[in-house]
Amino acid sequence: MREAFAIYWMSNDEDFCRAISTRPEAPYHLRGPTPAWVKKLDEYAPAKYKDKYKRHYINPRIVKIRMVLDYPLNSKHTKVVSIYGNRPGEIFGKAADFYYDIYKQDEQQGGGAHVFEVNSKSSLRNRAIGPIVWGHDLRDLCFETFEFKRLYRDKQGCVGEVRFGIGS
Repeated sequence: MREAFAIYWMSNDEDFCRAISTRPEAPYHLRGPTPAWVKKLDEYAPAKYKDKYKRHYINPRIVKIRMVLDYPLNSKHTKVVSIYGNRPGEIFGKAADFYYDIYKQDEQQGGGAHVFEVNSKSSLRNRAIGPIVWGHDLRDLCFETFEFKRLYRDKQGCVGEVRFGIGS
């Protein structure tokens, strides 16, 4: 599932697509370096475009993106990650790994899952209380929105900053 999402997810945000050098309207089979696509390109594409498209899809550009995570954390956490330009959905896998690392740090510092009794009939489960995480357990979280902000002349070489709308 993670591999499929890395390849087939594509944002409609034009800034994100320009930053990673992909086209939002590109069909799924054109986003990866499949041998069938390369063969089709050799047969049908005009000669002046062949090298440009082959370079992009066979040797995709690696871009650095800064991820910003803030929910349900006590403070904002940032991390610079590298993704392939033809695999934009990889950013979600990197974000999940980053969340996993943050929750692991929280558990090492004394946080963890607790059960809260609301009343005698029900209780809230999977709530984490710790020095880094204030609200939900990792299993409660899901991605709801994706926001990209283009960065120019970033000191770390990042092409943009990604913020996720996290739901629970």
